[in-house]
Amino acid sequence: MPQRKGEHIRMNYYLSFSDLRLLDEWEEPQPDEKTLAKMLFTNGLDITRKYEVVFCKHRNLQSYVVDDYRVEGNERTDSAWRHSGAASLSAFLDSTKDLFLKEDLRKMSRQSGEKYFEKVKRALEGD
Repeated sequence: MPQRKGEHIRMNYYLSFSDLRLLDEWEEPQPDEKTLAKMLFTNGLDITRKYEVVFCKHRNLQSYVVDDYRVEGNERTDSAWRHSGAASLSAFLDSTKDLFLKEDLRKMSRQSGEKYFEKVKRALEGD
């Protein structure tokens, strides 16, 4: 769906270059576009949707505050990513097209304890 003028695209997934540099595939000073796209996809970024690289102060996955580049985009919601063990709760919720189920699951999140994530995964198994 094309972006309308003035419309904000929700980006919910971030990968810091400071973390990506730790991967074996990283090539200094920076990997080529194809290699970078593969790294981003492997690490959960949906490369079929708009994403951008920005320089900012942020906290990386190692919990360090860094001034560095990071990629901002959307998390993958495909079945392989959801079953990888690395997907977030949002990836599971965003993967369903059933708006009523999605709303029910969000309501459950306010009522449930720590077992909520497991309930969502079971509800969406087979997608």
